[in-house]
Amino acid sequence: MFAQLCFDVNDLHKLQEHFNDEKLDPHQFDNWNLQFTVNAGSNAACASAPMVLNQQADDVFLSIGGDNAACKMLPLSITILRGPVSTAVAEIIPVADGKVTFTYYTDTAGQQQIFQSPAVDVKAGVIAQLAPADTTARQIRRIDINANGQAIQLTRLTLTPNNP
Repeated sequence: MFAQLCFDVNDLHKLQEHFNDEKLDPHQFDNWNLQFTVNAGSNAACASAPMVLNQQADDVFLSIGGDNAACKMLPLSITILRGPVSTAVAEIIPVADGKVTFTYYTDTAGQQQIFQSPAVDVKAGVIAQLAPADTTARQIRRIDINANGQAIQLTRLTLTPNNP
């Protein structure tokens, strides 16, 4: 028997009312076994950029917030805190036409890469589903989504736990 966790930020729309300037606490999703952060790399000024919930038409999405526009263009990191998952499907709403890549890691620090997607063409305002073309079960602990210079708007995340 397998279970699937589907994280749909539309279910979280009511959370917006509880946050000042719609900024989320960095540990808001710890109880869900998830942590969302900016992959700041060597840009230390962006390491503490907050995550925010925003609404666009009939959808709600999670994105990188803060006052520094450059931080909003950096990759989004999703960490699975308490153990690996076997598959992950992310849905994003691109702000512009372009290319997106996503990378899976077996560790939470993003050092042990197990999958990197080829560049995926995306269209502005059209939901793009990011998932490998195969059905390989992996030991995913971290997912990085890179939109190559545009903000990432995550609207859904579906994770499948490992079978015992």
